[in-house]
Amino acid sequence: MRVFENRGAAVLYYFLKGNNSGRPFLLPANVCPIVPLTFFKAGVPFEFVDIDETHAMCRSQCIDRISHKKYGGILFVHAYGRIFDNGAFYRQLKTFDPSLLIIDDKCLCRPRLTDEVPADTDLELYSTGYAKYIEFAYGGWGIVNDCLNYIREPLVFREEVYKELMEYLRLCLNKGCCWDMTWEEWLDGSVFRESVPAYLQKIAFRLAEMDQHKECLNGIYEKNLPKEIQWGKDYNSWRFMINIINREKVLAKIFEAGLFAGTNFPSVSYLFGGISLPHAEEEQKRVMNLFNDFRVDEEFAYKVCDIINRYATF
Repeated sequence: MRVFENRGAAVLYYFLKGNNSGRPFLLPANVCPIVPLTFFKAGVPFEFVDIDETHAMCRSQCIDRISHKKYGGILFVHAYGRIFDNGAFYRQLKTFDPSLLIIDDKCLCRPRLTDEVPADTDLELYSTGYAKYIEFAYGGWGIVNDCLNYIREPLVFREEVYKELMEYLRLCLNKGCCWDMTWEEWLDGSVFRESVPAYLQKIAFRLAEMDQHKECLNGIYEKNLPKEIQWGKDYNSWRFMINIINREKVLAKIFEAGLFAGTNFPSVSYLFGGISLPHAEEEQKRVMNLFNDFRVDEEFAYKVCDIINRYATF
């Protein structure tokens, strides 16, 4: 079953509401903050798992914790748009508890335009919202296991509440404090705004353009930046990922030049769970993502490379 909503978070919310066992989910420490906020709203408890050298949640830790049979599911994020081959991992988790729910979060990945549910996955999640591989500023869909529930319900949504929540989130992340507010009316659950065939056709058309554009810009970054700071081709799909020790200085120089780069994704385990997870927290200090979408062109990429090469420590 394939379902479409104006927000990918709404897909996650309706799935969680329809399949809540009361047992906690495992989430990666570097998950997008909207995900734990959606779990809060759905009334589904969660705990965090640190990341490993793949920049995704540590699968060995997941196996150890799931083996105790106290969890209702996991949400695995394909970190920074890299597509992980998790078939064997998911099958192993299901051997501990066949009722375990597995959510495969591919919101940063290149979209897969199919309605086939992957084996051992209960929800495969995609988005075309802000800063995704294909960006329309709206839209998301899920491929749901036909044996599970997906129950839409009326949601009151107010744009001003969503903006207030985002402002509070930024404040908490900047100050390093714990979340202590309850927010309602922030999730848009309105009926999907256009016909599904038209939406999918737009995605398919945009994919061809985006693939070519990313290949061009990634080629510039790959050729002109030191190999030792690059994460490699597996992590260049969503953005071009690099590590820089003196990241804040380099970012300042980039913005001084009228350019920009990103620093996603921070660890949210302390923000939402009150615990520190060292690998995710250490990674967030040095990771930088370089834009390779239609916000930037070849001249932009060359200028960013020049600044990094002049000021970066690695």
